[in-house]
Amino acid sequence: GAPGELWLGGEGLSPGYLHDPERTRSRFVEMDPGCGPRRLYRTGDRARWNTSGYLEFLGRVDNQVKLRGFRIELGEVETAMEAVDGVAQAVAMVRSDDGSDSLVAYYVAETGRTAPPPKELRAALRQTLPVSMLPAHLVVMDSLPTTVGGKVDRKMLPAPERQEVSDAISHEAPRDLTEKTIADVWSEVLGIERIGIHDNFFELGGHSLQSMRVLERANRMGLRLAPADFFRSPTIAGLAEAVQVASTAKDLESLITLQPEGERTPIYFTHSLPGDLLGYGALVHRLGSDQPCYGLQSLGLLDPTRAHTSITGMADYYAELVHTFQPEGPLHLVGWCFGSHIAFEMARALERRGRKVTSIAMLEAFPALTREEYLVKRLSVLRSRGLRGAFRYAAERLQGRGVEVLDREGQFALEARSGVFEHRMVVYEKNMTALREYHSAPYEGRVLLVRVKDQPAALLPDDYGWGELIPNLEIAVVDSAHEAMVQEPHVGEVADILRRWHE
Repeated sequence: GAPGELWLGGEGLSPGYLHDPERTRSRFVEMDPGCGPRRLYRTGDRARWNTSGYLEFLGRVDNQVKLRGFRIELGEVETAMEAVDGVAQAVAMVRSDDGSDSLVAYYVAETGRTAPPPKELRAALRQTLPVSMLPAHLVVMDSLPTTVGGKVDRKMLPAPERQEVSDAISHEAPRDLTEKTIADVWSEVLGIERIGIHDNFFELGGHSLQSMRVLERANRMGLRLAPADFFRSPTIAGLAEAVQVASTAKDLESLITLQPEGERTPIYFTHSLPGDLLGYGALVHRLGSDQPCYGLQSLGLLDPTRAHTSITGMADYYAELVHTFQPEGPLHLVGWCFGSHIAFEMARALERRGRKVTSIAMLEAFPALTREEYLVKRLSVLRSRGLRGAFRYAAERLQGRGVEVLDREGQFALEARSGVFEHRMVVYEKNMTALREYHSAPYEGRVLLVRVKDQPAALLPDDYGWGELIPNLEIAVVDSAHEAMVQEPHVGEVADILRRWHE
């Protein structure tokens, strides 16, 4: 079942907290669950019904945090750490010591044993936790500070010290000035003194916002790097090699090789609203080493003045690149949300060149409708759901708008001044304008829609309205949120769906 707060009721329920009316009012509530008015107690615990019919404890409600767009249950991180051999107790928390939020975890060893080193512990956690829940810093302690009541005193936990060396298997120092410059930038952003040139940025605790900081600072120093370079090889050696070849021909600079190996029919991914391919990283990895993958990114990432201003214009340009790169043979197109519209227009452009697109896969994409069509469709579905559905729709739209404002005014706004972020924002705005002027048209080819299980705020039918435009449409459902579809742990299911679809 869906996770939620556990409320208790029954004959044995206490009347409240002794001499504490305020706390009683906040914890004890009167409501009607469908069988008459009941007095219930809000436990503050998160739980859900599992497939066996038992309530599964998921931690405390107040222990859930949001970090870089992901909801993280701190108790789940702590439980995963304490399951590792040699760890007696663990505490996880979000800290902002360096000006940006990061997940920090503290742990102590079992009595009479040596605590596993951070490198070893991180490797173990990678087997059980999604990437979004991996701590950026792991701190070994002799003991955890406690309050008078015996609980862990989180306020007394120390800030993680700047690491002297990364947790790499082997440390290989920079070999030239370019590698040294990139290593210095990584050290500054990640807070690690010595980093090996073959260390993986994301395995060192880096995240997408930090990768943007690295690119911005490296470009300020004269190193010409793009987000796609980070995608292809998130190592110092790999980025240094990208700098060396950056001055070569620009003819195919929007066509990015993501994974060239394998004999399966190639997949071409189309970019998202910001113009980059960073969101596809986990999916490409999950598709396997036998699946060739390429991507199409916006020209505006390096030079905003070159960003296309229409979906048909960028699609025609990308189609020509693909046709030049792969003059013949079958191919698949995959687009996530905005990228799906590019994929449709690319398919049409390739057909005008005598090519046949084997299939298109849309990940959480909605038809681009005229305002009149948009209103008619939503009013139709709204009418079918009744008054209760209308109120639920309004509440969810307002809730989503609040989150959007927080994101725009919060962490992302702090980064928007840098060059790389400015380019992405320009591309984003141009793509938004292009989307407003675009109208989805019928398509006769083979198409798969991969949608999330629950999309109530969309107020659209199960096919999101594509069935009226695409007669040859198939639908696959993933139990995730929209933004989490291409992230762990759900991305594995999406990869399996695509592999079966492409067979």
